[in-house]
Amino acid sequence: MKKLVSLLSTFLIVLTVMCNINIFASAAVSVTTVSKSHLKTVFSVPNYRYDTALCTNIGGISVGTANNRLFVVKSNSTTERRSTLYYYNNIYNEAFKTGTKKPKRIVFTDFILGHANAMAIDDRNVYVTAWGKKDGTDTNALVQISRKAVTYLDDGDVVSLTNKTVKDGDGNIINVYNVYEPEFEDGTPYTGHIHAITRYSYDKTNNITKFIINYSYSTDRKTLKYTIATLKNGRFTVSTSPDDMFTVQNPKANVTMQDIFYDSSYGMLIPVWNSGTSNYVLCVDIRGLKTQGKTSPLVLEPYKILGISRTSDDTDTLTKYEMESIALVKKNADKESAPFRLVFSCNKADAEGVGCDAIEEVTPLSTYLTKL
Repeated sequence: MKKLVSLLSTFLIVLTVMCNINIFASAAVSVTTVSKSHLKTVFSVPNYRYDTALCTNIGGISVGTANNRLFVVKSNSTTERRSTLYYYNNIYNEAFKTGTKKPKRIVFTDFILGHANAMAIDDRNVYVTAWGKKDGTDTNALVQISRKAVTYLDDGDVVSLTNKTVKDGDGNIINVYNVYEPEFEDGTPYTGHIHAITRYSYDKTNNITKFIINYSYSTDRKTLKYTIATLKNGRFTVSTSPDDMFTVQNPKANVTMQDIFYDSSYGMLIPVWNSGTSNYVLCVDIRGLKTQGKTSPLVLEPYKILGISRTSDDTDTLTKYEMESIALVKKNADKESAPFRLVFSCNKADAEGVGCDAIEEVTPLSTYLTKL
């Protein structure tokens, strides 16, 4: 009997590998609620006005490894023709929280950044998904912003279609941004709306960055499809190979999809806004994506779901607490031993409906997630 059970187990494992099936996918995943005491406001992100446009819509964030540099974008809610990139040279400098130190704010005009609700980062650049409607026409592009250029720009500088360069300390001219239109490998334009992006891998030597992007969502948001997109040699290509595509089965239907984040230690984190002050983070193990030769895309379910809700902060009762974009950061200089913290941009509103956008964090993260 034991031999029969052993043979059956071996058969199931082989079948699972061959067919790219997760035999544990049907197991129900309960929601782990993040305690209010573990939710903290890092600092608020005030609106920024340029000319007659007020940038109020907080969107994508990314955090660099050195000194915890944070980039966040806020767009104008009326036309999205103007957006502001905020640069915090150290997210944990208390002066940002008290307001005694201001971030560097760089204005992008001419609809360059669009809605700007998703962002990714590598050692050299930050990347913003510039989708939206420009003069009634859908736009869909990846905007690459040079991190080096950001260091040489001043607070309040304006970047436009005609003013897109800055000089470095030696007088060399640097392009502030480049725009890449997504396409399939055969050169056919990719017309899907990219509003979620995260870095998947980065080859510094050959200057190749791979991203995970949203590919399609079902109407009820129960089926979430993602794929790999690659920026290489001036092309931004979207893959349709079964090796690069995967589907996440979402048990939380009819939610608002937000920006995503990937880290090899924790997998892919997919924040969704339920409504009001209720959010979930779907945690998905995508290690099977590295297995080549698939005949069909992976179909996965979350290994854990975090419930994140905050009905009040230090000063107000909240009626809205909407996660927008998410990242992991290490506060200490010792990147090996320091624990990860989960940070996210958040659209908040008090009982009077007054908004107060902020960077929020879950700490300690080890209470809720352990490495894969």
